[in-house]
Amino acid sequence: MGIVAVTPFDYVMVAWAVFLIFTCVTWFLFSRKYLKELEDRAMKAGLFEQEPMDVMGTRILIISNVLVVPAFVAERFKGTPLEEISEMRSYASAADKRSALLLVLSMHTLAFLTLAIYFLPVDYK
Repeated sequence: MGIVAVTPFDYVMVAWAVFLIFTCVTWFLFSRKYLKELEDRAMKAGLFEQEPMDVMGTRILIISNVLVVPAFVAERFKGTPLEEISEMRSYASAADKRSALLLVLSMHTLAFLTLAIYFLPVDYK
């Protein structure tokens, strides 16, 4: 039995597994805690009526991304179906935005690592 050489592919796979777990945790926290509180504040203001169903988490993806983008980008959503979601930014607390930022960063990093896994060779000989 010899020493097994660790390749960059192995490091990317470990990072992918770590970010998968981190994304799941941040997704759960954002969707169950912060998004619920944000929607409650927006509904009390008469702004947001929650949809009866969420198709494969797209509502969570869209709201978290809209909370993270700069204000001048969110203003471009006027007159589109994302207009109500962009107006929710004014009801978001700093904790909501921080949680959305962690979720968006972890999701995009996970997507980048998935692409890296596809393009990196498995063994370097």
